[in-house]
Amino acid sequence: MSDRVLYYDEIASSLISIVKDVNTVTYEDFLIDMKTFIIDKYNNQNLNEFRGSWKTKFKKIANDLKYIVGKDNNNNIWASIVAEIKEKRTREQHKHRSESSTSSASSNRVLTSAEKALVIEFYNKIEEKDKGTLSTGKKISECMLSLANDSIFEHPVHSYIFDTSDPVWDTYFTKEELKEAKNYNTKLRVDIPEELQAYLSSFENKEFTTASDYYDHDLEHKFPLGKYFNERWIQESVVSACELFYYHQNQLNLKEYLEGNMLHEVWEFVYKLFKDREITIKLGEPCSIATSLEKNKKRCLEAITPRERKATGSKIDVIFNADNTELGACEAGKGDVSKIDDKYLNDGFKKLPKTLRDMLISQILVNPGKANSLCTVGYLMMGLHMELLVVDMPFGNLVLRVVRSCRLIYPVKIKNFAVDFIPLLELAYTGKHIMQNNINVLDDRKRKKLIDDDGDSNDDLAANMSTYFFYENGQGKIYDEQGKDAMEWVEEVDPFHLETLTTL
Repeated sequence: MSDRVLYYDEIASSLISIVKDVNTVTYEDFLIDMKTFIIDKYNNQNLNEFRGSWKTKFKKIANDLKYIVGKDNNNNIWASIVAEIKEKRTREQHKHRSESSTSSASSNRVLTSAEKALVIEFYNKIEEKDKGTLSTGKKISECMLSLANDSIFEHPVHSYIFDTSDPVWDTYFTKEELKEAKNYNTKLRVDIPEELQAYLSSFENKEFTTASDYYDHDLEHKFPLGKYFNERWIQESVVSACELFYYHQNQLNLKEYLEGNMLHEVWEFVYKLFKDREITIKLGEPCSIATSLEKNKKRCLEAITPRERKATGSKIDVIFNADNTELGACEAGKGDVSKIDDKYLNDGFKKLPKTLRDMLISQILVNPGKANSLCTVGYLMMGLHMELLVVDMPFGNLVLRVVRSCRLIYPVKIKNFAVDFIPLLELAYTGKHIMQNNINVLDDRKRKKLIDDDGDSNDDLAANMSTYFFYENGQGKIYDEQGKDAMEWVEEVDPFHLETLTTL
């Protein structure tokens, strides 16, 4: 008997069951009998090689059993096996994509030692003057280095993001230190013009007890078209909110609202603030160009190695633009999302801050001389709460800070309409005002050199500030940090920062 082959007993059992009276077996009968077993053993190898291995096994074991291999009837059984293999592979890919997105909600991705070493290397290169020294003598970047080194799982600190509202920093800083770090040269400042403030305050009338009361008061004001844009925005926002309350009998219950309903019925006043088109908006989960540029920054013409696959940017609910520059973004969630849900933690502390980081990097490339004065703005609406994020680089050339406003709640009953809705309007206006100020900073730049004799230092700066990790599922599929299908990759990916997801 020859050397045993893989699945010897199963194949021998099949041949014994199909052998004919004259000790004859055919390959087609074997394939019919073993079809389910063969399909189940397919593991993404080359289909021609897979077919050849089974034919070899069949012939060897038939020979061991002293069987005669008969002539087939050309029914092309193998073609039906291949068709079912491809169908199964397609089903598994869709299933895995869904499972990967679900798995990404919990994150918990363990960093490899190589990934951690790369991040630590950049932190160790920060000069003393750029470490962000607080009045107590504590240095922000050194605390970030400690967390990056202590971490087992991937965290925004590995993307050089310092979110002053992240509870993890409570063990590294005192409350006073965190307050100082948040307020240092902050761009998150409320500056509402007096005339707007007076109009907003007019809704604080205890005699207003129904949606109709606020609605009628609102429409008493006349704002001519072409002027008073902000006043008309407030008026339209109050009218829409009153209608929402009116058709819900003055008591909102929006837990069943999907993300789209929340964005376009509850939070519509945010993006309608930009109807004057000084800053334009993109709705419908557009892809961030800034994120795409960062993910593809190593992509170049093929030479020794093949050209890398191109990745699209993060898909975000709303993107704010001016002069082909992305200034900010907006991310919304369903009506029942709370601050302890994965949607809030992942989108609010990872996806949105990282997208804003990439936008800031693109701005710095436009005006590197104002790197520490630029910022990006994010609106985060999860459930009935909204908060404003401002991402900037207040010191040095690596650490990016996230400063957040208070989490404001949308009014759920008409009794609290003014006390809850007015702050939301003020917060929305503040975000736009910060973007407008940022445009002025972007425009305040020097004329560029035609030739940079010292090399492209701006690209080096951007390379330092941005780190992306990609993951392989063990079956050749590549996923990004949010569990997306490699953000719709279309060619080959750089194997750098590649990790096998053993948990999938």
